[in-house]
Amino acid sequence: MSLPHASDALPGLPRPHEDIAWDAGDAGTLFPSLGVPCTYQYRRLSEYRSFNDYRGFTLVPATGDAMTTKPSSTVPSRESPTALGRLGLAIALGALVVTGACEPAAESPERIVDSAIERHGGDLFENSLIRFDFRGDHYEVIQDGGAFSYRRSYTDDTGRTIVEGMDNDGTWREVDGQPVPLDADARAEVELTVNSTIYFQFLPFRLRDPAVQLRRLESTAVSGEPYEKIEVTFLEEGGGEDWEDRFLYWFHQDDHTLDYMAYRYDRGGGGTRFRRAVNRREVGGLLLQDYENYTADPEVDEIADYDRLWEAGAVDFLSMIEIDAVEVERLDGAGRESEPLADDPGEGLEVQLGIDRPSYAPGEEVRALLRLVNRAAETLTLEFSSAQRYDLVLLTSDEEEVARWSADQMFAQVLGEERLEPGETLEFEELFAAPDAPGSYHLQGVISAREADLWARVPLQVSAP
Repeated sequence: MSLPHASDALPGLPRPHEDIAWDAGDAGTLFPSLGVPCTYQYRRLSEYRSFNDYRGFTLVPATGDAMTTKPSSTVPSRESPTALGRLGLAIALGALVVTGACEPAAESPERIVDSAIERHGGDLFENSLIRFDFRGDHYEVIQDGGAFSYRRSYTDDTGRTIVEGMDNDGTWREVDGQPVPLDADARAEVELTVNSTIYFQFLPFRLRDPAVQLRRLESTAVSGEPYEKIEVTFLEEGGGEDWEDRFLYWFHQDDHTLDYMAYRYDRGGGGTRFRRAVNRREVGGLLLQDYENYTADPEVDEIADYDRLWEAGAVDFLSMIEIDAVEVERLDGAGRESEPLADDPGEGLEVQLGIDRPSYAPGEEVRALLRLVNRAAETLTLEFSSAQRYDLVLLTSDEEEVARWSADQMFAQVLGEERLEPGETLEFEELFAAPDAPGSYHLQGVISAREADLWARVPLQVSAP
């Protein structure tokens, strides 16, 4: 098996987190208004958006994550689409006096959310066809150059096939292939069920919608990890029927992932919920995750306290929020499907890889779960050239191999096979130590079958102690 290799999107730039000093002329191609020398770093924000390219660069002062200058008068900010991609970061630049040094400024909530969106897949979500199953229902999400279609299909208690959804033309329902009229209550029910399912399962992508209002709260730590806490409320216009609901999101400061969320709702008597992201995996270029669902009701006065309640063990588990059979395909902007971004499933086979936490301390134990699922309607057989069935490979962000699970294993050199019935799953679980060096890594799980390209990846962050 040959592992994919990443290529730099901007040739000639230094390695991630490597300092580079520009004078006004050198930096002029990216920031024409720059008039003074300053040392910058650049950071890859989406090192595993896809396995073959890096997208999303941020230029930041070596002393901080944003830049202000003295005096306060500035020239108009500029944006480099090539360097910044979807992030859309604008840096105000002006003339420095006396010291000529850069000063860090607090990150805006918009930038924090944009960084998370880029980390979870960037603009791919806005130009894709996504299929998935949730609690027995099948969903299809199409977003393509402003056109959208959200569709849910299921079988009701009487055996009828129901297909319902919403698109640019309105909200609709079909029963056994025939359209049926919807009154105001039925239309609202369809919109609530379909839209809320898609909204929650594909966070943080919808957190930059026009009706969203962002506010940055205090930075905090959860389980020893650093987080930015962002409050989300909605304008009444465009905010939906539940526009008065309030949400909080915890974004990892280093990894930019959405790891926790909490919300207060009024519908059905009201209440609060707290969710923890689990089973994070990349599917077709999108970083997806499931959630553990908790509550501390009726003891919760302020949902911003949920991080403290979580650490104190004062929350009660309610349910798992999981999506299955996820498929992602990029659309070309004209309503036509292009080549799938998802890994070749091996004629109906799906590989899933999850780890128990998004971030670890150096040397901390990592629990990895690798699954092989038969999504086909018939029995599938895989052939193996030895007793080995799988492997786990740890890679740096530059695709350099750090460790391989099979390196110190021995396998009988005998031919073998695995037969999977429709819907059947093979599971492999392993424990290993996180790398000693802090940084961003990828864990790649591989099914070692002959003549099959079956693998999946997840990001793995090692934070400094």
